[in-house]
Amino acid sequence: MKSETQKRETHTPIYGLYGERVHNLDRAVRKEARKKVLILDDDPDFADLIRLLLETNGYEVHVAADGVQGIKKIMAGDYAIILCDMIMPNLAGDMFYVAIQRVKPHLCRRIVFMTGHQGNRKVDEFIRKVRGLLLWKPFQSHILIETIQALEKKTGQA
Repeated sequence: MKSETQKRETHTPIYGLYGERVHNLDRAVRKEARKKVLILDDDPDFADLIRLLLETNGYEVHVAADGVQGIKKIMAGDYAIILCDMIMPNLAGDMFYVAIQRVKPHLCRRIVFMTGHQGNRKVDEFIRKVRGLLLWKPFQSHILIETIQALEKKTGQA
């Protein structure tokens, strides 16, 4: 028999970023099914917005403000998806990729790069060289979710 707290947790509605009602699954089921996502972005407001969106969609999200912090998190565990800003202090997205390629190469296929610097020749060349996925900021939330779902399918994580 469920306690009053368990009943409330199971039936409490949650809401998405735009106030739409989202069904709240039983916590045990939701916790078990959650995939880990790492966000690397030096803009804390942007990273927090993406974190909220992904958590609302059932992901467990970790955030790193730069590539150095990101590598530390990667060394501590694996991630289903890595969202990586291209232009960051301490270690930019391309150098983060090179580091990951050396220590956990299987994670390179799980990276989605992001940038607001359209037309940056260095970014364009890097993305072509590694055949990476790139989202131009700002992007709509459904585009991010669809990209993540497609990448999960492609890498066998779906």
